[in-house]
Amino acid sequence: MRGMRAVLLTAALGALAGILGCSVPVNWPAGYAGDLAVYGKADGLYLATLPGGDVRQLDGGGKVRHPLISEDGRYAAYIKGEALYVASLAADAKRVQPVAQQVVSFVWLSGAQLAYAPRTGGLYRYGVEEDTHTTLSANGHIYDSLLFGDGVVYADAYTGEHGADGPAMRPVGVTAHPLAGGEEVLLRAEVPSEGAVGKAPALAGISSDGRQLFLWDKTTSASLSADGVPLGVYEVATGTYRVFSDTTVLPYADNLAVAPDGAQVAFVSGAGRGMNRNKGLVLLSVPSGRQQSLLGPGKTAMTPAFSQDGMTLYYAAREEQKTLEAWEAQPQGIWRMDLADGAAHPATKGSEGTDFAPHVLSDPSEVAFLRKTPAGEFALYVQVDQTERRIDSGLALSEEYYGHSAANSALAVYAAD
Repeated sequence: MRGMRAVLLTAALGALAGILGCSVPVNWPAGYAGDLAVYGKADGLYLATLPGGDVRQLDGGGKVRHPLISEDGRYAAYIKGEALYVASLAADAKRVQPVAQQVVSFVWLSGAQLAYAPRTGGLYRYGVEEDTHTTLSANGHIYDSLLFGDGVVYADAYTGEHGADGPAMRPVGVTAHPLAGGEEVLLRAEVPSEGAVGKAPALAGISSDGRQLFLWDKTTSASLSADGVPLGVYEVATGTYRVFSDTTVLPYADNLAVAPDGAQVAFVSGAGRGMNRNKGLVLLSVPSGRQQSLLGPGKTAMTPAFSQDGMTLYYAAREEQKTLEAWEAQPQGIWRMDLADGAAHPATKGSEGTDFAPHVLSDPSEVAFLRKTPAGEFALYVQVDQTERRIDSGLALSEEYYGHSAANSALAVYAAD
């Protein structure tokens, strides 16, 4: 199915791995260029080949958060403690290098380049292979939720201070930072309102060509925004912004999936913080604003994801319940919907625990996903045709809230071209 030749590690490389303090199985392919998962556990960062499941530790010394794989699959960036690190994913390369302290947000650029924003303010670019830092913005703003597309870094900008528990700051708005140079551009500003609730738009996602930014049309009230916000789209070429005022989405990154061509988005729809009720699945045509509900009544959805050709939508679903306890007690599976005819079929067994966070691999018959077991442990699985395989367990997700588990706090998946 894959036709990929594995190259065995030499004894010398195995000895070097022992010196570096990581465990490398003898069948780990050097220079591996296939599908990968990078994930955090309580004792460090791990890498697994997919769907085969060869596992090795990339970095130890404590829990890591928010792993992110470069677009070419050669590196992973992540937070350990409050510092940003980069690890090489090649078995025969330098393993780990520190980048910066107290980093709030980061994003991969083209090639071996990162943009990152420290808690103290400013926006910087880091060249992994050159080990160089350059300034993108030093105007005193603190930046979060970094995205990158078509040569531009986008960020939510704030003034004030970023504390250990998060930003205790005043929003400025959504900003653009061209890598080619030039001043920061304020795309959508906070709109204060005297004696009432104002607007504070924030980044939600970006199309693969960088032509469209999707925004959470938040208010200046954090409490109101936590119960759901409308979705908006900013057209980069024209500078126009549209709000789909009849949408309501909890502003979690994995509640929104953008199709590869940017013409459609799928989102988990419904107000209220709990994921156990009023959480449908909607397909939205971006040009027309037309919405199509994809689930029947009494169902809840999580973590939509498009296939690489945009013709298939994967999502997690189960019956809604009045309480979170009853909702989490029932199993949840992942479904695969053909968008041409709307037919949905089970993609995982869904017989025990909570399956969520599907990632379609380079072979469309293979899907990686997370399962929260009845005991509360998070495990990484792959589904190949009709066969389910557990890759590893004990993933350390750092964010759970009202039934929502943030998969991206512990897992990143790379599907090779």
